[in-house]
Amino acid sequence: MTELKFGPSAIGVMLPGQASQEKGMGVEAWEVNAEAKRIFAIGSEVAGIDLLQYCAETETKDMAEPYIQPALGASHLSALAVARSKGLKENLVIGAYTFEHNKRTHIRIVRV
Repeated sequence: MTELKFGPSAIGVMLPGQASQEKGMGVEAWEVNAEAKRIFAIGSEVAGIDLLQYCAETETKDMAEPYIQPALGASHLSALAVARSKGLKENLVIGAYTFEHNKRTHIRIVRV
């Protein structure tokens, strides 16, 4: 197990869960970042739908299970990928996700 070390300059990132969804989420990250494209591709494969299309075209009020959690995961991890490409070096990342598809999506992304 990796030991976490925190000091006065430690940075933690919390990825929000459901109720943070918005039509178009993740699209800008996908457009500018290769890692975001990879995250969406893997998430889409695991979820069985095109998550980028879901995020880009689904109205916020219509986003619901079973696709909202994988879509949130892909979107938030893509935003994190953009932040990392701009120099973010976080010490800890946590997320408020519960849906089973999302757990599998995160496991696949971490292991790739």
